Amino acid sequence: MEEDFISVGLLNYADYNYKTALENFSKALSKNNDNSEALLYRGICHLKLGNYESSINDLNKAQS
Repeated sequence: MEEDFISVGLLNYADYNYKTALENFSKALSKNNDNSEALLYRGICHLKLGNYESSINDLNKAQS
């Protein structure tokens, strides 16, 4: 379920493992690409990893 991927992604994020967190948030989005929570967290991970364009795209989608 997408909530499981979000929960695991948040644990990864708390451990500063942004790449793995990003992968889990992406898996959540593969189940529901309109999940604003997953988009928000994935956007933040992209920001932490220096992927600024991807971060902006995800954060804009999460906002709408």
